[in-house]
Amino acid sequence: MRYLAILVFTLILSVFYVIMKERTANEYAAPFLNFFDEGVDPEVIPDVKSLTKNKVIIFDISNLSRKSFSKGLKAPYMSMLLSRSVNFTSSYNLSPDRKSSLWSFFECLPPYKLYSRGEKHEDLKLLIKQDLRNSSMVNEFRENGYVTRAFFTDSLSNEIFGSYFMSSEIFASKEKMIESIYRSVWRDLNENILYYADLTGAIGYDYYFRKISDLLEKFSVRIHERTGLKLKTMLISTDQSVPLSKTMTVFTGFDTESYDDSLNVAMTDMSRTLMNLCGIRPKNYFAGFDIDFSEVAQERDYFAGSYRDTLIMFNDSILYKKRMHSTEYAVTDKSTGKDITEENIGINEKLEDLIPRYFGGDYVKYIVLNNSTSENRDFRIDLRSKRRFEEYTGLENYYSQKSAYNRYKKVITRQLEPGIKDTLRIYYAGLYQDFQYIFNDKYRLSYGALGTNAGEVKKFSENSYYGMVVERENVDPVSDYDIMIFNRRINY
Repeated sequence: MRYLAILVFTLILSVFYVIMKERTANEYAAPFLNFFDEGVDPEVIPDVKSLTKNKVIIFDISNLSRKSFSKGLKAPYMSMLLSRSVNFTSSYNLSPDRKSSLWSFFECLPPYKLYSRGEKHEDLKLLIKQDLRNSSMVNEFRENGYVTRAFFTDSLSNEIFGSYFMSSEIFASKEKMIESIYRSVWRDLNENILYYADLTGAIGYDYYFRKISDLLEKFSVRIHERTGLKLKTMLISTDQSVPLSKTMTVFTGFDTESYDDSLNVAMTDMSRTLMNLCGIRPKNYFAGFDIDFSEVAQERDYFAGSYRDTLIMFNDSILYKKRMHSTEYAVTDKSTGKDITEENIGINEKLEDLIPRYFGGDYVKYIVLNNSTSENRDFRIDLRSKRRFEEYTGLENYYSQKSAYNRYKKVITRQLEPGIKDTLRIYYAGLYQDFQYIFNDKYRLSYGALGTNAGEVKKFSENSYYGMVVERENVDPVSDYDIMIFNRRINY
């Protein structure tokens, strides 16, 4: 009996020890940071000039949202930070794939406008990529004199996205990353800086937000104590456990009043907002909108993006998916995940006017010149429009054009030998863009998808939508023409 009692007591102690060990293991341990100047008085007093420099750091945090802070999570510093910041509480990534979402944020372009090889109209898209979208948000900072650095915790992200920055590093832990960022800030003290720190990768971890909050607090307090600097911080979230769900973007330290903005905005809008807050005005094409008509954070009824070979449009209620170069589509209820395609027959017609707005923006106007005479012939076209346009061979001049009397104008001349054809390719960015043509002579004009005979004309006006061609089996449907004009959408 005595031995039985000892055995039972031993078992109880063992179970109690295991429980306490597991409980202790699950308890939160505050992160420890070993800054390089720990315990040493700073020998170098920061130059006053350095305090006027922009120090911008983008922290990418998993599942960042207002909802994250309404569950009683112990993240006091981040909660305080939000109370002093501009918070866009309805931000959306434009792809369920994090890689595409981060590309989109850095490029400041929706994923469906990112050039990839093997697509239709590859030659024209390559020209757009080289001459029109030949920059990125990060590069615009660099062009404006900023030192750009990136900090990652995995080699794949570093390999894919590190090339955007002047330097990039990989770290075994978030603590080591923060220590390195601190060291880099000191190194770049007299420079404007833009850093990106990837703090994602811990979805489901009980104390994730508390650890991130403590890391940011220790880092920010240390920087301010040692240098007097107040960092400009942007918090984003490209890593989500529920793809395409609402996330939050935070701007703090940008000399703006704190407030919450519930407008539905895309992460591309947030990328452009960061540039605007830092006084950077890019000359390049960003976010899929012509700069003449751009707004920083225009509220959107739908968001448009892509995933592999599928285009997506979504709002808070539905997810509409359409396969590229196909009539196939599907509709999903976002709240339940149920396929509701059959309940939404005809949604294509409903979205017909919206789709060009969200997926439009890359078009080509074909102007085919045909000298069917027996002598050399000079063609001269005076082309005008309210919006910008440019030949694909001269896209680098797209944003240097100046309008006169609310019109952009270009005169194109070609001399053709007998029996020779020449094709002009004009880039424009508006589905319903207006064009006026003035020719140097009367020409037999073929127009639109079916090659409609417009007669002999010296002047011609069009709304580009009506000259749109989806597919044409016979590229040259009629032969009895001097000039043939038709348009195509090429971005998908």
